[in-house]
Amino acid sequence: MNFRIEKKGELRIVGAKITTTTEDGQNFRDITSFWTQSLQSGLGKKVAALIGGKAFGENMCGVLGVCVMHGEGISEFDYYIAAVTEAPVPDGMEECTISAVQYAVFEAIGALPDSVQQLTQKIYSEWLPSSGYEYGGGSDIEVYSDGDITADDYKSEVWVPVIKKV
Repeated sequence: MNFRIEKKGELRIVGAKITTTTEDGQNFRDITSFWTQSLQSGLGKKVAALIGGKAFGENMCGVLGVCVMHGEGISEFDYYIAAVTEAPVPDGMEECTISAVQYAVFEAIGALPDSVQQLTQKIYSEWLPSSGYEYGGGSDIEVYSDGDITADDYKSEVWVPVIKKV
């Protein structure tokens, strides 16, 4: 599995959130439904309007999916559809500060949500246990590119906070 290690400074995100759990894969169902509702309601466009630059590279659109864990070993977390921004927080949205950490960054290729969901499962079940890294805590980030999210060659990234094992 190809990856790169990248440090990212503190980030302020603004967007909409839900709370979900990893129990029985509920998070995958909840997040897919949240994205569908957000795109249909126009929330995705409102989040995109907040983007304050290309914090994750020129080829990325700036809309993020961010998992903010509630604590170590707890399966419940908040999931944001958000943007890195300094803009004021619009009604119905929230802000969150993502701590500066080191990430392992993986490219997902394929239609959403399957490509990101399958990659995420492989990262945690296959790559992380044998990688020489351990989960660093904090926030997992999905970074989306411009383009057709239903295309077989659509590109996105999964950023997982990691610490090198000693």
